[in-house]
Amino acid sequence: LYEYKNNCRIGHFQTYYGDGKENTKSEIINYDLKNRIISQEIINYNKTKIVYKYSEKGIIDKIEEYESPLEQNDYKLSRLTKIKINKIPKSISTTISEKLNPQLL
Repeated sequence: LYEYKNNCRIGHFQTYYGDGKENTKSEIINYDLKNRIISQEIINYNKTKIVYKYSEKGIIDKIEEYESPLEQNDYKLSRLTKIKINKIPKSISTTISEKLNPQLL
């Protein structure tokens, strides 16, 4: 079930395995005004937040992943990925960046 608010998509998922455990997952995705994903938060057994940073040309150049226990809101950086593209043209159309960015996610 997805819920949309402003530039945000919220998804709630419930799975039943018959083991009596709660198997829920929430996913919150935030978009910027250009409809690019700027952050993604996944809440299941712990909390994971992924932040996407874009270059001036509109291509993802940094991905930061944070984690936190469920009972806390204190996120700590667990992974940092910097993306470098060699021989990038001086100008990139939005069509090219729209095709390239999903491959980097």
